[in-house]
Amino acid sequence: MDLAQRLAFEKFLRRLRAAYAIAFRAETAAEQRKRDDVRLFAMTFACGFTFMSLFIA
Repeated sequence: MDLAQRLAFEKFLRRLRAAYAIAFRAETAAEQRKRDDVRLFAMTFACGFTFMSLFIA
């Protein structure tokens, strides 16, 4: 592999890594939002259950 091909291949790998990093960050952010939504639902449900238990008792 001559120098020009090697440099082109390294440039391609750098772009591929950058694209993968962007996609990974977006996927991680989406998963974090999903976890936050589930956590919010669980806390709301727990607070509602506690309030209703105290109200009934």
